[in-house]
Amino acid sequence: MIKAIHHCGIGVRDMEVSLKFYCDLLGLEKGEDIEIEGALVGEIVGLPPDTKVRIVHLPVCEGHELELF
Repeated sequence: MIKAIHHCGIGVRDMEVSLKFYCDLLGLEKGEDIEIEGALVGEIVGLPPDTKVRIVHLPVCEGHELELF
């Protein structure tokens, strides 16, 4: 039985356009904004080992957030 979901990850093509949608139109506030890279990142997302990704967390309510990457 699922009791909670901490976050939902959404892959986006253009982070700035996506942030305008989620923040400006839906009213979410930008939380943690990080860039990570390396072989593990590529392996996790199914891309080459030199992949670099930006991840932005958008808190929705207490204990729940959207993760754009």
